[in-house]
Amino acid sequence: MKKVAVIGHLDWAENHMIGAVVKARNILTQLEKQFGSDQVGNVDIYMWRNRKKTVLKGILYAFAHYRNIVLVCSDTSVALMTMFKMLKKVFHNKIFYCVVGGNMAELLEDNPKQIGTLSSIDCFFVETQDCVEGMKKIGIDNVQLCRNFKSITPVSANDLKLEVTTPIRFCTFSRVVAEKGITDAINAITEINIDAGDMKCILDIYGSVEPEYKTEFEELLKDNPYVTYKGVVNSEESVHILKDYYCLLFPTKFQTEGIPGTIIDAYAAGIPVICSNWIRCSQIVTDGVNGIVYPFGDYNALVKAIKDSMNSPKMVSRLKRGCLESFELYRAEKAIKPLVDSLI
Repeated sequence: MKKVAVIGHLDWAENHMIGAVVKARNILTQLEKQFGSDQVGNVDIYMWRNRKKTVLKGILYAFAHYRNIVLVCSDTSVALMTMFKMLKKVFHNKIFYCVVGGNMAELLEDNPKQIGTLSSIDCFFVETQDCVEGMKKIGIDNVQLCRNFKSITPVSANDLKLEVTTPIRFCTFSRVVAEKGITDAINAITEINIDAGDMKCILDIYGSVEPEYKTEFEELLKDNPYVTYKGVVNSEESVHILKDYYCLLFPTKFQTEGIPGTIIDAYAAGIPVICSNWIRCSQIVTDGVNGIVYPFGDYNALVKAIKDSMNSPKMVSRLKRGCLESFELYRAEKAIKPLVDSLI
């Protein structure tokens, strides 16, 4: 049998670059580098309910031909987990679950019956240390820390963009939806410019627009000279796109964020993060070292943080250097090692 098959939200069909898709692709890329593409397979289960026969065939093939199965998704449906359990009994594979997001322990604590459906998992790899501890608290001991990462090359310290030009350029680089704080980001940049009576800063927005947010988003952009939608960018282009910006805005309203890939992109590009203080924020962003952290859900504090960054270019230059240092923790080769070491 061959080495390993990645079963996850790969979305080869429509290329939605959401966090789960980016993570699955990065893991696949690194495993191919480690073991060779001839030893690594993949099955795309993104929106699997719409193409059940194709996905079922792919899963059966993976279990029959690969010793190790690496699951990378946010979908732990009873149907999928029951199938995995049955196939494992037949083919005696090892199954490793690389969890997307940071709230796996809380979800299972709220739905204890689901724990039994995951009994076929040999090891859970989670993004944050508090999730490791949370899983053990509810009786799941086969869990290890495997930080989120990106298969990207950072800019060099000599290539950091330290000069400041007007208008100052900010960006967002995530799913485009209100819960990611996109509305707050747009309103903050707009407010700052209107109060100044001049175009002091601009905001470029990257990412896939969620259908339920499309109408509101288009209305926010209408006749707004300060904000531009830039479309979807492949994850491997992130550093090239982001490196010329002043700061990344991440005013998320999701308290359950894990280690957001967009922040890793920003670190590799050498641009600081201005972000809300979600539950696990301190595990990736350090205020004054690689970003500016403001109280969760406090719009006025977001506006102040942006203004403070604009008025403190020397501080931002220091944060840019801190970003490159912080990226070292999320280099692909280092972050994926716990998973690679577990594969037989």
